[in-house]
Amino acid sequence: MIIKQVKDLKVPFDGEFFPENLPEAWLETEEWNISIYPWGNEYRPDTRGRVGMRGDTMCVLMYAREEEIQANEKQTGGMVCIDSCMEFFFQPFSAEEGYVNCEINPLGVIHIGVGPKGNRKVYTTLPEGVAPVTSKHNGAWWAAYYELPASFFIENFGKKLGDSIRANMYRCGGKNEHYGAMLPIEWPHPNFHCPEFFGDVKVEVE
Repeated sequence: MIIKQVKDLKVPFDGEFFPENLPEAWLETEEWNISIYPWGNEYRPDTRGRVGMRGDTMCVLMYAREEEIQANEKQTGGMVCIDSCMEFFFQPFSAEEGYVNCEINPLGVIHIGVGPKGNRKVYTTLPEGVAPVTSKHNGAWWAAYYELPASFFIENFGKKLGDSIRANMYRCGGKNEHYGAMLPIEWPHPNFHCPEFFGDVKVEVE
């Protein structure tokens, strides 16, 4: 897997979202599918993600097709995982330095946690430059976009992103219980906070 450097990445929707209408810049990025359900579940919505670099800013786009969505949480750092939720977890540097979890609901409310297990901080106000946005939902696709600028990594890790990370993508929440992942997780019960099961991802840096 690779996160490519693409200079024209930006919010790819204004109103509703449809994957077939993705701008050319986003088509240069890899599409990752969340299609593994380690703990069963009959409800398995088509959910995908793309991550690219625009200079030293990480741009994250995720989208899912669902007839009905749940969107109640309005507090940054709140329990968005109970709503229809798409999640991007990644370890930007060493395991000792911890990992980042970004979880977002259809209202564009985001939960960002940072740090190693047992010593993590959760943002209750938006970090500078993150600016999450979501598309409208009319019974088909909904999409979420946000950015993680260099300042985010410097604030939390003291350095800019390097040429590799470890990562996984997930989805959960809503009226129909489900726990989907991009990469397998070998755990006896639903748990996304398992960096040991993240996969290697190359990052194109300037």
